[in-house]
Amino acid sequence: MNDKKELNQKLLEACIADKIDLTYIEQLLKDGANPLGCVKDDDGDNNLYDVVLYHFLELEQADKDDSAFFKITELFLKYGMDISQPEIAYDPGYILNPLWGLAFFSSETARRTLKLLLDHGLDADSARECWGHKWSDLWLARFTVDDDFDRELAIDSFKTLMLVASYPRILEEDSDFKRVIWFDENNYDLTKFRDWDKYDYVLEPTVNQDLTKSLIRIFEKDTKKEVWNFGFELSPEEYKS
Repeated sequence: MNDKKELNQKLLEACIADKIDLTYIEQLLKDGANPLGCVKDDDGDNNLYDVVLYHFLELEQADKDDSAFFKITELFLKYGMDISQPEIAYDPGYILNPLWGLAFFSSETARRTLKLLLDHGLDADSARECWGHKWSDLWLARFTVDDDFDRELAIDSFKTLMLVASYPRILEEDSDFKRVIWFDENNYDLTKFRDWDKYDYVLEPTVNQDLTKSLIRIFEKDTKKEVWNFGFELSPEEYKS
């Protein structure tokens, strides 16, 4: 194993240790460790950041503290991490873009980390890996809006979608995303959705209580004013008819 691979492996071990030492992690980055470098995980070679992400995803799912993931990402970005430039090229069969995995996250840490990545220039294709995965999973799950768990998980996903949509450069490069959020049917400053806690989401089904074919209505908490709406698997034309 050459020096670079050894550094990368040390960086991985430091990021998934029981006790996170951010000073040590930063020193490894200064020494040349690559946040998207090739490392070994249980299934073989993978890009380091994706392995780290899944470690913290397991913590989040076990209801344990996942806050260090944000701080690690912050350091990775400080030392030049560019999600679009992995050491091992992404492919849909095994080497996945980390943003695909980030879609499984539902914690506050996850959304803060996504915003951090977007603030540092996350590319539109990577952003689509996240919002597109959330969208397709909601469709596959066939949620109902009268179930508290289903409803809250759906709202969490829609908050993530609107966070991504709050970055104009993403929408400029992704016409499908504009269609999904009914961009042409609304008139509001999308950048405000970067402060996700200021909004309430109401899900209104048009068929039984299924999330599919529902209208998603977004209200400002302070003013109670509806500021945006779009359909889940529902076009503006279908809704108007």
